[in-house]
Amino acid sequence: MPNLIEEMFAWWNEAMRTPELLTAENFARFYTADGRLIVNGNLRATGPAALASHYAAIAARCEEVAMVLPVEEGFATADRAFVHCRTHVVAEGKQAAEEAMAYAVVEDGRIALLRVVSLSV
Repeated sequence: MPNLIEEMFAWWNEAMRTPELLTAENFARFYTADGRLIVNGNLRATGPAALASHYAAIAARCEEVAMVLPVEEGFATADRAFVHCRTHVVAEGKQAAEEAMAYAVVEDGRIALLRVVSLSV
């Protein structure tokens, strides 16, 4: 079964390099109308427009940001997906990396909730 988180990350990597792709319409391909992003216990965005805004702000402050693909580990069912992944970032000329575990609740083929727990490595 395809992993919706991995599919979204593949698109996300391209969009973070090409910020004009960070639109509500493009996020709506992957997220429900009220899809939520929660990172380390904090609600970061609800809905495609807020997701686009959230990630556009990240793209604006980073020279590079990408999910390392393929992910370390992942699996999916019809209504859930999980990944263990890494992120590569360059901001203000400094490289950084994060390791994360993320799971998604999937409704009708789109993400209703993406919960991420990450740490700098």
